[in-house]
Amino acid sequence: MVERSRAQAILQLLELAQNISLLEIMGNFLKYGLYPSKEIQESEKQIEDMSSTTKLIVDLEHESKRVQDLTDEREGLRTLLQNQKSKVKELTEVIQQKEEASLKEKTALEETLDTEREEHQKEGYRRFCNTQRLSLRANAKKTPRFSSNALAIGKESAIHLFRNCSFSKALWFGGRFPMRIEDIPGDNMILFMENLISNSLGVNKNELLAFIGCLFSEIWQQRNAHCIDNVPVNPSFAMARVEKANLELQNLPIRNRGGAIENDPVIDCLEAPVIPLRPREEKVRHVFFTDASWVLGEAGIATIRVDTSTGRWFVKSQKIRSQFALEAEFRLFSLLCPGLSS
Repeated sequence: MVERSRAQAILQLLELAQNISLLEIMGNFLKYGLYPSKEIQESEKQIEDMSSTTKLIVDLEHESKRVQDLTDEREGLRTLLQNQKSKVKELTEVIQQKEEASLKEKTALEETLDTEREEHQKEGYRRFCNTQRLSLRANAKKTPRFSSNALAIGKESAIHLFRNCSFSKALWFGGRFPMRIEDIPGDNMILFMENLISNSLGVNKNELLAFIGCLFSEIWQQRNAHCIDNVPVNPSFAMARVEKANLELQNLPIRNRGGAIENDPVIDCLEAPVIPLRPREEKVRHVFFTDASWVLGEAGIATIRVDTSTGRWFVKSQKIRSQFALEAEFRLFSLLCPGLSS
């Protein structure tokens, strides 16, 4: 009983001193004359179990603390993430507001630019019309002659424009059929054309007539651009345009390139190449072309009638007095009846 009491006391002592090592306990046993017995061995086993339990408890406490730290860290990250989401949402709202403001500003600016553009276009059109009106009035007063260098003094005439003008001479000399056009005699265009065609030996007359038509058209366009819009003439550019137009005529799908000029001093009737017509156009036998020019009360009017069934065409032209250009255009209809009766 005494030994058991001692063992229980020792066990209680060991429970109070869990951190004391087994060697110290055994040393105390030897010091006080306590010798191991069965109870002591059981107590030692219990002490060992308690030590392992205590160690496990300590480990569990450390693990629990680590888990708590991780939990706190996760909560901190969650709070930080929520704060970042709030900031992102605020920034998104700010960006949307700025985009809406920028879009409104852009729309307002575009509307302003469109309005200003319309105003500029209206103002530019008004100035252009005024400039054209003043230019036409000034040119009508001057009535200049067409020249490649400067405006000459005197009254403009067709023979000067298409033959005697230095610009026209350059085009004739540098064209497909080079010639010194001033050597071709003729006081008017009819005589000039007759002499030009009769003196052009060894040349296909159809090709020559096509070239002359392209050349006259380009000279007239250059004349209008120079006299009305004050555009400087360019012989090289004009010759290139004449050559291009002439090539386009040569590439037309024509059936017959034959034809001859009759010996009529007024060139009243010509035979032209027959151009194939579409089925709808074959129903039309007569085709009319009209043109008129007007300068200071004098007008030149001309009509051309083409008989599509025979390939023959008829020319009528007059020089008349007219107060207005529109009146000269109406006078063209007076030439149609004689053309129909021929």
